[in-house]
Amino acid sequence: MKFIKNNKWIFTVIVFSIVATAGVVFPYFSKFYGPLSNDKNTFGLFGDYVGGVLGSTFAFLSFMALLITIHLQHQDLVETRREAKEQKELADDQRKILQLQRFETTFFNMLNQITNIIESYAVGNKKGSDHFNKIVNEITHELIVNETTHELMNTPVKPENIEKHLNDSGLLNKIVDCFNFATHISRILEIIFNQISLEKKEKELYRKILLDFLSVHQLTFLKTCRDLPMFKEQKENLSKLWQPVDDN
Repeated sequence: MKFIKNNKWIFTVIVFSIVATAGVVFPYFSKFYGPLSNDKNTFGLFGDYVGGVLGSTFAFLSFMALLITIHLQHQDLVETRREAKEQKELADDQRKILQLQRFETTFFNMLNQITNIIESYAVGNKKGSDHFNKIVNEITHELIVNETTHELMNTPVKPENIEKHLNDSGLLNKIVDCFNFATHISRILEIIFNQISLEKKEKELYRKILLDFLSVHQLTFLKTCRDLPMFKEQKENLSKLWQPVDDN
């Protein structure tokens, strides 16, 4: 219990007890004033008088003290629960901050890894980002031409037709060589959307950061990967790259 509260009620009880005792004893001696009696019966009668008058008073005070004690214990319990709740909320906030920090570290490391994948891209003696970008540009150019042709012919561009067209043009194997690039983007999206410590607006922010990090040709290339059967395991995550979080 709070020390100040205890003192306040103890002081009140003591003062009340003194006043009550004085209120009982003073009338007795003012009425029967004289030397102390040698008769034990007289002391017995005096005791009966004091006990009869003050007994019920002190019993009432004891009951009130019990009620006050229960009230103060209840207040202490409420205060303890409030402090425990605040501590839990503080611990939850700290845990969320740590989770966010770990996520951001992982996210930006994986973002940087995109550059490393592109830089280390190699087919035969040709390697590096220039060769990767050349391959991606070649694939996207062929896809745009193919899509335009289908639009002119008013025929739908089906995934199996895209795969057949790329295979006929000799570009399908080059897409297979870029498998790690598409898979890595898929994993980044999976981490973003499965991060329980992020709110929707935060997930949307990181999705946009990833979207802005990629070039137009890389995005077109990833759309192609999303629609090809060989990327069926990555399809769901890759599709989220173009979907605002509120739509998921």
